[in-house]
Amino acid sequence: MRLIMVSALSPSEVEEYDYASLASRVDNIVARRTPGVSTEELVDRILVFAEAIAGHKFYPYQRPFAYRVVYCVLERLAEELSALFARQSGKSEALAMITSSLMFVMPSLAKAFPDDDRFSYQDPKTGDTRDYSEGFWTAIFAPKKDQAGIIFSRVKGFFNRDTVKQMCSEEGITFTHNNGDTLRLSNGSYIKCSTASDQSSIEGYTLHLGILEESQDISDEKASKSIGPMMAAVGGTIVKIGTSNAKKSHFYKTCKRNERRYRQGGAKNHFLVRWDEAAKYNSDYERFVLKEMARLGERSDEFRMSYCCEFMLARGMAFTDKVLSSLCVTRRKYAPFHEILGGPMMGRRYAAGIDFGKVHDSTVVTILDVDWDNPRQTLEGFDEEEGAFTLEIFGKHLVSWMEMQGDDYEAQFLAIQRYLRPWGAERIALDYTGVGVALGDKFKAHYDDCDVEFVSYSDQSKDMLGRLILSDVATGMITFPGGPSTVETTEYKEFWAQMLDLEKEYKAKSGYLALHHPNMRGAKDDYCDSLQLAIYAASKRPHGGDIEESENVFSMDEQEDLARLPI
Repeated sequence: MRLIMVSALSPSEVEEYDYASLASRVDNIVARRTPGVSTEELVDRILVFAEAIAGHKFYPYQRPFAYRVVYCVLERLAEELSALFARQSGKSEALAMITSSLMFVMPSLAKAFPDDDRFSYQDPKTGDTRDYSEGFWTAIFAPKKDQAGIIFSRVKGFFNRDTVKQMCSEEGITFTHNNGDTLRLSNGSYIKCSTASDQSSIEGYTLHLGILEESQDISDEKASKSIGPMMAAVGGTIVKIGTSNAKKSHFYKTCKRNERRYRQGGAKNHFLVRWDEAAKYNSDYERFVLKEMARLGERSDEFRMSYCCEFMLARGMAFTDKVLSSLCVTRRKYAPFHEILGGPMMGRRYAAGIDFGKVHDSTVVTILDVDWDNPRQTLEGFDEEEGAFTLEIFGKHLVSWMEMQGDDYEAQFLAIQRYLRPWGAERIALDYTGVGVALGDKFKAHYDDCDVEFVSYSDQSKDMLGRLILSDVATGMITFPGGPSTVETTEYKEFWAQMLDLEKEYKAKSGYLALHHPNMRGAKDDYCDSLQLAIYAASKRPHGGDIEESENVFSMDEQEDLARLPI
């Protein structure tokens, strides 16, 4: 391989790497190295070869990312890399160049250096050899197959260049399989493209390099359960690329995890390139983005997500950790409420929200301590039909949860009865949809000493429930226990996780607000729904023994009045 043969380097030129430290943590790493052939030099030569295949050089901002990918592959570090580049700045092109080069050179390097564990690794546990003599295996995954095809088509385009065809001819490399989703070379290397939608079945590949394109739209379960294990058997590298959005996606979590590791002294596995860095090397790109800035506005969400690489969680997520944490009662704060989950107290008044779960969901009961005697705010207004009105807003503090699973709803009803009895809740709002209808009918017969409201979920009722909880959180009208013993409970951890995952969406046609869990398998919002119902129950003064029932629990007047609440 005349393009990649390397010469000896001086010690100062060799990149430092703490093999002893790594070996102490991962017991199957053994550093067998060809004398005078450093990993740094190999990476540089492979990148030079990638430029020869593509017919152009890497931009300066692409090179650190490309270097890290190749380095992780050679050292079998089994790393998870993330790249957040501005739109159209070249992240897919860089990966296509890297992949093409590795597919070409790794089998030849395995034969040239049979005693070097970067190319021919011998497992000390079994003595088995795993090398690249049978090829370098890559796959690209994206929410849609045509998105995965972007990098794939560029790799195919590189191998169809006359210069690369000549290189392949000299090395005896031919295409053995070439169709719309697979390119396989005679040296055993291949690249595949595949969808990573939640409905797809993609298990079974073994990969040296797995690329997740548009990974901000790939679910946690698909990325972690289906794709991640494909690199396990060979210590492969996972690369996730994508664009900022308004959701706390799997890609967002990967970026933040890599940033945190780097701040704590770990390797740099996250690469960020904003538009102004890319514009330094492409005047056409600079001209276009500046016009986009003028059209969209420099501070618009669209421009900041697409070109400034900012995740706009406030737009797509209902709550942030910072906001929720500010509402937690801890020992460091004075508050009239307790920092721990507890039982009923003499003289306190309570409201409850009950969300009934389906077979795979949980039934959750939430208890709020409500200060109906001292409204925090009193809003007065005038309605053309009803005349003057007064709207009172009360302080609330979450004091208890109960969670149940399964489909034995008769047992759940009895358990809820026992749980609610000592609290003496004066108002209860419960889910009157699906299985909640049958259970709600039981409540009609058994609860005549408190106000009970049956909430049939609809776009209108979900809109108002969502506005109530957003308003209470934004104005501090609700607080949560946050003491050390509380935050370690299973209920608190599940509640907190669901609240931080809760997404905020406005329906395109109606404009109704909807708060819901992410669209991924296993995601839930039972605690959130129960809290919304409890907040609705606490929004009115109790009258004692009233039962209200309607398809849409909110009258038009109530909708208009409650819509005036700040969000």
